[in-house]
Amino acid sequence: MFTVVSLVTIGLAVGANAAIFSVINGVLLKPLPYAEPERLVSVRQSSPALNLLDMELSPADYFTFRDENRTFEEFGLWSGGSVSITGLAAPEQVRSLTVTDRTLAAIGAQPSMGRWFTAKDDSGGSPQTAILTHGYWDDQTKIEKLAMANPDSVPAGKYGKAALEKLGAWPAVEKQVARADNVRAALALVSRGEAPFGIVYSTDALSDKGVRIVDTFPAGSYPPIVYPAALIATSKSAAGKPFLDFLRGTAARATWEKYGFGLAQ
Repeated sequence: MFTVVSLVTIGLAVGANAAIFSVINGVLLKPLPYAEPERLVSVRQSSPALNLLDMELSPADYFTFRDENRTFEEFGLWSGGSVSITGLAAPEQVRSLTVTDRTLAAIGAQPSMGRWFTAKDDSGGSPQTAILTHGYWDDQTKIEKLAMANPDSVPAGKYGKAALEKLGAWPAVEKQVARADNVRAALALVSRGEAPFGIVYSTDALSDKGVRIVDTFPAGSYPPIVYPAALIATSKSAAGKPFLDFLRGTAARATWEKYGFGLAQ
């Protein structure tokens, strides 16, 4: 009995020491995974007169400190929480951070693809913008199939590949691409549920009620998509020029935009 008890006691002691060392190593000894972690500080408020020794900053405090700051290279406000991801697959709840545009810049982090938050994202009325962690992105792209027209031969596929390359995402999704003969075939794969995501022209997506647009590529991430219209020099039709003028006029603009097209300036 003594031997058993002794072994258990030693085992518990070793386990406790390992756990304590892990905490000390992770919190005190191991450096934070950021550039120049010794320069990072947390700014909080206190009110000893009210016996409040640790007060979080309010949005008004943040704007005051940000605008009057003469000490810090970067200044940001953040709060932790969680969000529900719905509309793409089974709903799931994930941990999240709500941050101002310079928070992540303060820790020297850089996005591996896509763009960073900007001051415009912080302004009132701007659409909400999100950045995914590498782990979450990796988990999602490992199990998904991405339908698109063949990027080796079809213009729509070439535009899609160019956008993904511009954003640095092509290497991560190339193996998941389901290559279709044309853009309508790629759209059909998503519409029939054979692929959860696809890259098609917005004009095609708007024509199929079985799909919905979840996002669009930012302007400048792919070459301009232009459909030229012109009169044939040898045409003798009197209706040609009035019809072309109509297509370029304000009366037709609403119809163009309804189906996802825009008029060149």
